[in-house]
Amino acid sequence: MRIVHLLPQFSCGGAELLSGLIALWQQKRGHQVYVFTLTEPEASFFRTSYQKEIQEKLNIAVTQARWCINPLRMGRVKTWKDELERIQPDVVHSHLYEADGLALSYIRNKTLYCCHVHGPIPPPVSWKECLVRRVELHIMKQRYKHKQVRFIAISRAMRDYILKQLRVDEGQRIYVLYNPIELRRFPFRQRWACGSPVRLITVGNLIPRKQHRFLIDVVYHLKQQGFSAHLTIVGGGPLGEALQQQIAQYGLQDCVRITGTVGNVEHYLDQADLYVHAAQPEPLGLALLEAMACGLPALVLDGGGISELIRPGQNGWIIPQRDVALFAGAIKQVADDNELYALCSAGARAAAEKYDIASYIVQLETVYQKALEEMSNNSA
Repeated sequence: MRIVHLLPQFSCGGAELLSGLIALWQQKRGHQVYVFTLTEPEASFFRTSYQKEIQEKLNIAVTQARWCINPLRMGRVKTWKDELERIQPDVVHSHLYEADGLALSYIRNKTLYCCHVHGPIPPPVSWKECLVRRVELHIMKQRYKHKQVRFIAISRAMRDYILKQLRVDEGQRIYVLYNPIELRRFPFRQRWACGSPVRLITVGNLIPRKQHRFLIDVVYHLKQQGFSAHLTIVGGGPLGEALQQQIAQYGLQDCVRITGTVGNVEHYLDQADLYVHAAQPEPLGLALLEAMACGLPALVLDGGGISELIRPGQNGWIIPQRDVALFAGAIKQVADDNELYALCSAGARAAAEKYDIASYIVQLETVYQKALEEMSNNSA
């Protein structure tokens, strides 16, 4: 198949990394793959061996095309139309809302359009953006209903979001495919008991939705109770300075470490005892799957699709509400029960093995083929 992937940018987010991983593995299976981005990649993205492989082996181009609701600027869409007519793809696979607008600005006959919904549409940050977004969504909701459009949701929670927020009435046009990981990158180590201090870890961009402030509050609460714990926050982002100030204010310089963006997250995961995750909402959580693959039991706030991965008492624990004392108490309980901890370590790896990229690519091909057959039958 000839497959075009369109995404906003290659950056340190999980959705962007997953997009590249999918395209790379499709190419390995013999498909003709083309990758377009709306902007240049972040300088820090191509730093690991597998990220460099994405850069070196994929045909990646920054498109000059843009979709805009202003009719006077619609000429830039023609560039996208010309690209598609040159490639003549079987599938156009867009990632994130920002890419959907351009992807669906030109519906090519007999081409399947897959909109990959990795998370909710980002909220507008100003009144002007709010007005523009309202018009955009009115147009996009009509385009999403086109008979050649299908959706890929990364969890059942995101499937419900598509049905409710995007007003897609036909449930059969939505396929739930949970995020995959490249399992071989994350070697399993059976954990038998937590260390002292208990080594906590969380991975994610330093943005409000990830709720790192809450996790720092949890460590402070544990320290006040005389319980020894250390938290490693792997990631970078706009809240870095504010989080460092909170750490200093609580006197937790010896208890909390922020690494910044790293290229070897598996190294940090291997050194930890427990993976903690407080993001709300969380459509699924690629970092959570990577931690579980390493054999880390997970302690998470209930936040949407993430609860679909956790089986309490089998591979981790779900805290039902944002409560510092409740979360801290769960950490202490897990650390005191070696038998349950070891059981959940093995269970975490077993759960993660269901989400290997190799089997995911086969499932995705099946989605493509089924949808293309439906389109062909409907046009006959």
